[in-house]
Amino acid sequence: MNLVFNKRQIISLIILLSLVFILPFALFLVRQRQEVRKSAEETRKEIVLSLDPRTNDQANPWGVNHEQTIAIKMRNITTDKVLSFRVVGLELNFNPQVFESQTADLSCNSPFVLAGGSASKVENGQLSLVCYVPPAGAGPSQPQTLGPGIEMVVGSFKVKVKQNPPGGSTDITFARSNIPEEISLEDLSKYGEKGTYYIAGTPITGTPTPTVTITPTPTTTPLQCDDNGDINLDGRVSETDIMALLISWSPNGPVPTPRPGLCDADLNNDGRVSETDIMKLLLHWNP
Repeated sequence: MNLVFNKRQIISLIILLSLVFILPFALFLVRQRQEVRKSAEETRKEIVLSLDPRTNDQANPWGVNHEQTIAIKMRNITTDKVLSFRVVGLELNFNPQVFESQTADLSCNSPFVLAGGSASKVENGQLSLVCYVPPAGAGPSQPQTLGPGIEMVVGSFKVKVKQNPPGGSTDITFARSNIPEEISLEDLSKYGEKGTYYIAGTPITGTPTPTVTITPTPTTTPLQCDDNGDINLDGRVSETDIMALLISWSPNGPVPTPRPGLCDADLNNDGRVSETDIMKLLLHWNP
């Protein structure tokens, strides 16, 4: 019997054969990316920077002209590593309409010394602080060590509440932090840490209270998903569904939340997105 293939069938066959060779390589890249991301997250968790105080009493907010010295603490949260370093650098962001601070208000705690010039400064709501261990005599400086679970104060800065600040709370956030380790010189940045401070605003008389129109939250129609492999709901099961599945790749679980407009890529409902879901998708191949 002679088999005759039309053009569409030939294209589908070529795509299937390509997937046989491309998929193993794509899966390898996904696993490598996960390992790199996991390694980076573990590195960032070795040191945590925080502000002291992290907040003030909400019932007793800071008023106009209040001055506050805020310490910068560094903690080694590992259980078995002694970290050594000569330099601690960080950048903080604050609302210049609420706080004011001067370069002269920056300081480092012994054995650290404040780096001058443009390294440590306050400008346009951004505070940069670099503390370093100075050389001992003619030789290099001895690195500072921080044992497992140990916390130390690296330095501090002073802020002053400006005139007529808005009431409520304001944040001082870590924009970037870098503590080079003596041996590996890896970036141990910790992002997202912040301090929240409550401010007593000065009321302004004569300003009418604005009316707020509440816009109702639009209702969304739930997606009509099934397990036939049409993840992007375009009526076909094709290479675009393969790509959508790889975006949610999670062979060890849990299954990530699907992106808007896409269905769950866990086609066999085993709590992960893996090779078995690809095989089920290929069973329903219909480009």
